[in-house]
Amino acid sequence: MFKALLFILLLFVSGCMEIVKEEEQQELDLKYIKQSVLLSRNEMTAFVNVGNYGIYIIDISDTRNPKLIKRYKTDASVYSISLKDNTLFSANDKEGVEILDVSDPYDMTTMAYLNIKDELARSVRLSEDSSKLAVGTNKGVVLFDATNLSYPQYLGRYDTNGSIKDIRFSKDSKTLFLANFKYGLEILDIDFPSYPQRASSIVFEGNGCDLEFDKNFRDLFTASLTSALKVVDVEDRERPEVKYIYDAHDVSMIWDIALGSNLFAKRVYLAKSERGFEIVDFKNPDDPKRVAFFDTNGTTRGVAVNRSETRVFVADGKEGFKIFDISRKDSPKKIGYLSW
Repeated sequence: MFKALLFILLLFVSGCMEIVKEEEQQELDLKYIKQSVLLSRNEMTAFVNVGNYGIYIIDISDTRNPKLIKRYKTDASVYSISLKDNTLFSANDKEGVEILDVSDPYDMTTMAYLNIKDELARSVRLSEDSSKLAVGTNKGVVLFDATNLSYPQYLGRYDTNGSIKDIRFSKDSKTLFLANFKYGLEILDIDFPSYPQRASSIVFEGNGCDLEFDKNFRDLFTASLTSALKVVDVEDRERPEVKYIYDAHDVSMIWDIALGSNLFAKRVYLAKSERGFEIVDFKNPDDPKRVAFFDTNGTTRGVAVNRSETRVFVADGKEGFKIFDISRKDSPKKIGYLSW
């Protein structure tokens, strides 16, 4: 009897070991995925999408010792995430969009799923007035009524010939800006969200990848994988104008943009793949200057900065999550690290 029980126990342990082994052998896949680093309002928690590994929720209360709170597993790769107050939106490829309540990062709960049928969810964004939700796919953008996030209702769609990697709403939520991975920036009139219309577009030399508004919602910072950072005046949505260009001429790819909160300093933080992250001074927009860059040893695909602009948080591709002290802007120092 004892031998039989021992045999069953060994089989059970062996099975558990096989499951663990299989999970450990899963290879991280970040192909074509831009990572987002999102900070909670109190700057104690960071949320990072890590491709087929799902979403990492990280305690950053001690920036020298970041700790994993939770790895939130998803059934498909997470291509993009966005955060509004305590609600996290996750674009999960073939699984569509998941909406999560993250008011308690230790116990996140799902509020709703959005199935985009035969399309692949690539990006997601809630409007400034929280009335609309836009989902970028491999075929275009789909709009939903977001007044009740537990039951978003379909409003309309706009078809494109490229994958939508990032989305931004205007301040009045009547215009939609799309980073089209095939050719650049598209601007949509969504005064009537059931019938979105293209207002204008700007073709980039590289693929549209990330968008970030300045504080007054007039200048749109645009990143692309194979060309320079461009600042576009979008006050007139039908006649957007490229105002400034920053090109470091280092053959790097810009995956992500973060803007500093110091309006006087006007610093921009760039995730530049194998070139690490870069700090650019836009105080004189006609002549932007590189303040510093740091080789992170990985492929930096996501970047964020705290409100005091003393810490930079980096999603470094397969290398993991890294934190840098930038108290001296010209001399960043790595102080914290968490592997995937």
